[in-house]
Amino acid sequence: FYIYALKQSLMFTGGIAVVLLGVRMFIGEMVPAFNGIGLRLVPGAKPALDCPILFNFAPNAVVLGFVGAFVGSLLWLTLIGRYT
Repeated sequence: FYIYALKQSLMFTGGIAVVLLGVRMFIGEMVPAFNGIGLRLVPGAKPALDCPILFNFAPNAVVLGFVGAFVGSLLWLTLIGRYT
């Protein structure tokens, strides 16, 4: 049981690390592309990528948001199942 829990926690941690790396790569590619397009179409515009950037600076907020979304989803599923 303990080994299984450890294995699952390591897999989850690895998955989160891969997602964060993907977000960093996405931002690294998106900002220069936006600047190239923005200079021609809308001079002086700045990219607004606030949600992906918050992952690195506010990990507690991300976890609380995930837990809140999970609890809210369970609540709505219960309500919809009861009244359908």
